[in-house]
Amino acid sequence: MKIKFEELKKQKLDNEVIINLFENIYNEMNNNNYNRIKLNEISIIESVGINEFEIELKNEPISINDIFIVSKNGQIVVTPNFITKIEKNKVTLLDARLKNKDEIFVTYKY
Repeated sequence: MKIKFEELKKQKLDNEVIINLFENIYNEMNNNNYNRIKLNEISIIESVGINEFEIELKNEPISINDIFIVSKNGQIVVTPNFITKIEKNKVTLLDARLKNKDEIFVTYKY
């Protein structure tokens, strides 16, 4: 399954699109028996600078490209382009759309 993040960024995403995206990811995982993938872990964003945020995950992600973030209301999708670094289980993001203490859903490989 290929997700075209550049195309997603150009669209206004509604809940139906986001649910379909997660359904495809879920089905792909079940069909191929992927393990060590965390789906929709809830995390709280902490501000560490101007438009710079940090989240702490339960596990250490493999790479920046293996992280996909969606705001709880489904209006903001944070692709790997907005992730600046990973240090163990802490992920730093640079995105003006986010707010301190926002709840987000994080899907990642660890």
